[in-house]
Amino acid sequence: MQEARSRKARHIDAAKRAGQIKRDTIKLTMRGRITKKLLYMRVSQSLRSDLRQIVDRHRQDCVAITARYTRLTWADWLRQQALAGDPEALHALRAQEAARGLSGDTIVAVGTRLVNTVVGAKQDYITKQGTIIYRVGLSAVRDDGTRLQVSREVTNDGIDAALRLAVQKYGTTIAVSGSDAFKARVAQVAARSHLTIRFDDPTLEHQRQRYARDSHSPSTQETPSPLIAPSDAVVRHIAEQERKRLQIIRTPAIRRFEARDQGIVRFGSVEKVEGKYFALVHRQDELLVLSIDEATYKRLTSFTRGRTFHLNASGVIRHGRGHRR
Repeated sequence: MQEARSRKARHIDAAKRAGQIKRDTIKLTMRGRITKKLLYMRVSQSLRSDLRQIVDRHRQDCVAITARYTRLTWADWLRQQALAGDPEALHALRAQEAARGLSGDTIVAVGTRLVNTVVGAKQDYITKQGTIIYRVGLSAVRDDGTRLQVSREVTNDGIDAALRLAVQKYGTTIAVSGSDAFKARVAQVAARSHLTIRFDDPTLEHQRQRYARDSHSPSTQETPSPLIAPSDAVVRHIAEQERKRLQIIRTPAIRRFEARDQGIVRFGSVEKVEGKYFALVHRQDELLVLSIDEATYKRLTSFTRGRTFHLNASGVIRHGRGHRR
């Protein structure tokens, strides 16, 4: 810091000497009172600008020196060492918060191994509590050493990444906590990805196995009555109705339901157009139009907007144990 102050003083003295030399030169070589006054004004402005730059550089140097030599707190030093790859520092950070764990939508192993390397995950940050934040694509996964937590708006790809991290770090017996909708998504993603895991919750494990059977074998007993896919005119009509209902310029993409859209969807509404019945469901940022029969139309009128249910590749609706379209 003393060196920075000395450097600042030297630069100020040099700037002032240069300004004085310019003033003496003007005094000896220039004629005319107004001309000299204007030149003196330019020299003064130049000197003030040089002094401001010197002071600004000195402040930047002081900030850099302070940041370099600031005494870190114990937690900050441990976090710095953990980011450098010290496992003991990471363990010490986590020991401070041993009584507090991650909550919300979490995935944890049941009494299995722990490894340190994680393939396909980029370590993004380490908090003062020792929680490692991994970045997998657009999803964030938090690891406190015993469980993994996914972000609130996680995509199915993010859940898939969290499951693979859990298998690699902790083992194949997985416990899932969170909302029922989150658990259903985890079971569906696990079945779709063909992961070799088992859930400790019997209900969730049964749900995963059911999703796995549905994805492996085409349905023969659940063949719905033949329905005609919605025409382009029907899709345009429904899109216009939705645009007016939302009263916004930008509306979600609207298209027909296809086999690749199977999975968990959110209920939007039902429509009757030209004597035919249709269901509007939301999947991510798209609005899907699905042909349904009259009985299903009457049943769905009691659904609230946003309710989740499962659609298989044939368009069969499951909204509870034993209830199908």
